[in-house]
Amino acid sequence: MAYRYVIVDDEPIARRGTLKKIEKSGQPFVCVGEASNGGEGLELIRDKNPDLVILDMRMPQTDGLALLSALEEEGIHPQVLIASGYSVFEYARQAIKFSVAEYLLKPFSVDEITGSLRNIIRNLNRGNNDMTKYGQDSEIAVLQKYLYNTYTESDRNFTFKYVPIDKESGAWIVAEVRVTPESRGAFRGLAENAPSSFLLVRAFEGAESELLCSIIAYNARSAGIKDSFIEMIGPIVKKHGLNCGVSNVCASVYGLNGCLKEARYARKNIALNMPAQISCFTAAQPREIHGGLCDIDMLLYFIESGNNGRVTACFRDMYMTALKTGLCVNQLEQVWTDTYEEARYHFARNSTVSIPTKHHFAGCLQACPDESVIPDEAAGFFIRVFRPFVNENIPHGTSSYYEIKYYIDSHYTNMLSLYKISEIFYLNPSYVSQLFKTKGLTTFNRYVTNLRVEKAKELLVAGDFSVNGVAKAVGFENEKYFYKVFKKITGRTPVQYRSMNGREKSVGTGETV
Repeated sequence: MAYRYVIVDDEPIARRGTLKKIEKSGQPFVCVGEASNGGEGLELIRDKNPDLVILDMRMPQTDGLALLSALEEEGIHPQVLIASGYSVFEYARQAIKFSVAEYLLKPFSVDEITGSLRNIIRNLNRGNNDMTKYGQDSEIAVLQKYLYNTYTESDRNFTFKYVPIDKESGAWIVAEVRVTPESRGAFRGLAENAPSSFLLVRAFEGAESELLCSIIAYNARSAGIKDSFIEMIGPIVKKHGLNCGVSNVCASVYGLNGCLKEARYARKNIALNMPAQISCFTAAQPREIHGGLCDIDMLLYFIESGNNGRVTACFRDMYMTALKTGLCVNQLEQVWTDTYEEARYHFARNSTVSIPTKHHFAGCLQACPDESVIPDEAAGFFIRVFRPFVNENIPHGTSSYYEIKYYIDSHYTNMLSLYKISEIFYLNPSYVSQLFKTKGLTTFNRYVTNLRVEKAKELLVAGDFSVNGVAKAVGFENEKYFYKVFKKITGRTPVQYRSMNGREKSVGTGETV
């Protein structure tokens, strides 16, 4: 028996590639049509009534989500395999409510699509339902809507005919696990092996390589449900080295979305370097982290200079530091949210450009399904939000003397050292030292010191600061050292310089001192 499928994708090359890979897979599927957008795809599906729709998400005119919504409204329920070049969590999260069967991230291999097609054949052979022992697809779909808080008034009135549950009572609990392709099959089989008193519904979200599995368990009685639930999923978690968060028990189907949030928080509270853990939700906050995991001035400079590669490298370095020191994802998100707030304040001070609040940034992190891609997601958010503040006049070139000089001129008030500058620009300290001697005709330390003294002169003349205030404003650690350096370079103490400069100004204007 050959199963019939259609491809809905706006890229002709991608459609041809998918056709060839399905042919090479050896699976019994035959293509009965192609479409380049959701509108054409809907007409094609109405006409051909295929067993499978292979669907791209981002397309002109009518995208993949709009097509899925139209199919849902018309009561057309083919198997759907999303094959997209965009690993976009929000697309995947919204697609879940339409009972999408499989997700593949382009470019995918023949082996990957072969595995997906085999899973789809199993779905088709058992009546399009992973859990026939518990009920029909529509009932599972409604429960998933409660889980993701997308249910409608009609879902509220929905009567569960095949699944023996009461929406207003019983015991509900949710677990969330980030699964690997290898462990996915184990979670698919959970429902088949569950005790008769349990109902289990699993929902996958994310691309093939970064899946989150949300598992709902229901029992008519609350006694012992959490222990039994953990005992059931524990062997899979341990065997495959996964991390799992488990919610508290709630007494109504309407609390499932809250349970999912608890399970996600619990999962993110496991240390990044501690695999194969089950964490139960607790309201206690993770220990607060004081100070960032990188130099904020360095990060701001890379943002302002438009050096996106170094911005991303900063976030990856922070992630690796968190991994080594045993921080959990929640703590890492806290640090990065604080960093975002500092950056937001820095760029907003002298600008009228609207910058999203830190809650938008926190939402970006929380929506990311795979911890390993969080650094790139965070860096990407920074790059997009702060793009209007990129200064095109900043010189580029990692070995450029002028780029280093620009950084020093912009950050002379901070703690600067040859080692720190070398670290920022990925250069050997001796090389940076040589750059200043050959191009600047001075030493690194002498350049920084002379710059600070010149800035101090301006502040002394302005008269708005005390001498101690001037010292701190230009980057000197203490007033005594400032006095010593200033006199050595100018031949006068700061007080003498301020006094003499004032007399000269008065004489020059014809005024009496």
